[in-house]
Amino acid sequence: MDRGQIRPLKPYDATHAALFRPGFAEDHFAIVDPNNIAALMAEMARLAYNEDAGVRAARLAAIGFREHRVFLCGATKAFLLVSDDVAVLSFRGTGRRVYTNLIDNMLIPLRPWRAGGRAHAGFARALERAWPEIHAALQRLDLPLYVTGHSLGAALATLAASLTPARALYTFGGPRVGDAGFAEALAGLEIHRFVHCRDLVCRVPWVWLGYRHVCHRRYINRHGEVTNDGSRASVAADRARAGPAARRRAGAEAVELRFRSLTDHAPINYTYALV
Repeated sequence: MDRGQIRPLKPYDATHAALFRPGFAEDHFAIVDPNNIAALMAEMARLAYNEDAGVRAARLAAIGFREHRVFLCGATKAFLLVSDDVAVLSFRGTGRRVYTNLIDNMLIPLRPWRAGGRAHAGFARALERAWPEIHAALQRLDLPLYVTGHSLGAALATLAASLTPARALYTFGGPRVGDAGFAEALAGLEIHRFVHCRDLVCRVPWVWLGYRHVCHRRYINRHGEVTNDGSRASVAADRARAGPAARRRAGAEAVELRFRSLTDHAPINYTYALV
């Protein structure tokens, strides 16, 4: 096998649309078994980018869910989704043309966080805009809660999970959110933090600024496989061997991206790895 080649075992989308326009996708939940919780959470996080309420409702109904509440406070957007058995709080990542999200991303100084330790000032500000409304809705809901998000949504989901009882937290392509004290505050929570090979977002903000991830990663290697070995040495070796992303499902008019630090961040590529 050539160096960096992606095995044809897993689909992979290296297109511009997959990364920058996930809300326009038309295949949410199409390949996901609802009993596969990790893949289901990945799709809940991807669906959060969709701006069409009718489309969201139809796709959720197909898997036995419905929108209980939609929260939009400033640039922070989240969805409370419910079935007969569980609830899912899903946070949207950085929205298209939502400049406030970009400002939140860049406010990287650490500040004290109410659950313990210190957190990214911009992420904290973004969650606090919406939290009173979200918290009130959760208080009235008598269902086990899962919390999920992709990218900025993963950061907001992590902060939210520190403030309310949850069955589990699932994050995809998430940045570091706080310091070691913040990570300790979430020590009792079941967390599944997925990192896709060279995904650049998972490597910021930097450790030398005082940041730490909240738990050990579940690493997706260059072939799109979730591995049990996420040690520093094995991850470094895998990233070094990962060549440019191979386009798997792009249409004739799609624009292909050639940098895996970008394409590995696309929400659909997390779903593909988990099905």
